[in-house]
Amino acid sequence: KTISRWSVIERLEKQSGKQMLDSIITEKLIQNEAEQQGLAVTDEEVAAEIKTIETSVAAQGSTLEEALAGQGLAMEDFKKSLKLQKALEKLLSDKIKVTEEEINQSLGDKAGIPAGKEEEIRGQITDQLKSQKLNQEASKYIEELRAKVKIKYFVQY
Repeated sequence: KTISRWSVIERLEKQSGKQMLDSIITEKLIQNEAEQQGLAVTDEEVAAEIKTIETSVAAQGSTLEEALAGQGLAMEDFKKSLKLQKALEKLLSDKIKVTEEEINQSLGDKAGIPAGKEEEIRGQITDQLKSQKLNQEASKYIEELRAKVKIKYFVQY
């Protein structure tokens, strides 16, 4: 028997239609807000982030292409996702800054850090703290954006 494309679409909508719709709405809200604030993410910024990720993945003995394939992601979709993340970082830049005090607090006892590795570890901690702040602030920010707009739903999931 033939399985129609429509039956696949129906099942996908039932399983994850609401989640996908919310994701698309969030993406549009972030893009619109970045445009209104005159913030743009360049291809060079995305390429630089990809290089950083490639280096990190290579250190784990893999390639970015393998990692993306393992997650079922195409490179173009990954680039779009990075562009959106970079836009969000720019929108929240004042709220996700990491202070020296926060880094020192996370470092704790410096005696356990191997000689010559402090800068590398400080960089890793800075990235980790920034990522944590971004995750926390992004949720609040997206809720604020949603509250400012009127969203009309033509389909309920």
